[in-house]
Amino acid sequence: MERGTYQWNAATNAFAYTVEVNTDGTGGLSNPNPTQTPPYTFVIDSGGNNAVLHFGPGPGNEIHLSRVVSSTNLLVGAWKLQVPFDVPFSAVVTSLPDGTFTYANDAFDTIAAQMERGTYTFDSVTGMLTMNITVDTSGPPSVDIVTANITEALGGDPDFLRLTEGGILRFSIV
Repeated sequence: MERGTYQWNAATNAFAYTVEVNTDGTGGLSNPNPTQTPPYTFVIDSGGNNAVLHFGPGPGNEIHLSRVVSSTNLLVGAWKLQVPFDVPFSAVVTSLPDGTFTYANDAFDTIAAQMERGTYTFDSVTGMLTMNITVDTSGPPSVDIVTANITEALGGDPDFLRLTEGGILRFSIV
């Protein structure tokens, strides 16, 4: 898992980044290969749903990205945990249309930086969400299956999810 900051100029497509947290060793943005030389560019298509991140002059240095959306599953997309205070902590869960998800969070206080991956099922009638964690970078999952109830999105606000699972977690769409 990597986290950091970025700068993007929409007029020129110039893209720069700084990696602040790196838990994946030599992979990812923190260790570009020798052919990946700045200046980098990030180009979004006119529809706003696809983009290409250019790390160098050749087509092998491109990463093609597509926006994660679904007209039938309100859970699909990226959701950022709303932190109640100004603390240096972030957590994001991304749910894909195929029933898989990823979760990543920063280190904060006694919480280790980690990433999880797994599968989920969501019952849009009852609001029940079940997540089966298959990979946990902080070690074996302490809980393999998490169940929660999504209450707020079902109440009519699709930009927010409120999960209740031993407490309340509120996420906003990214």
